[in-house]
Amino acid sequence: MAEKAGELGRAWLSSHRGIDSADLAIAATAFRLDARLLTINVRHFPMYPGIGRPY
Repeated sequence: MAEKAGELGRAWLSSHRGIDSADLAIAATAFRLDARLLTINVRHFPMYPGIGRPY
């Protein structure tokens, strides 16, 4: 998980200042589990295609 989070951080942190380490860990976990990611903070997850709002 940490390796994937680091990869995402290297790719996205310089262009998306609002992303933090928790966002990277959540996205890495969702990628690893091939899970659908739902959040009201969609702008924090540009690295996750198909992200959705929970309602």
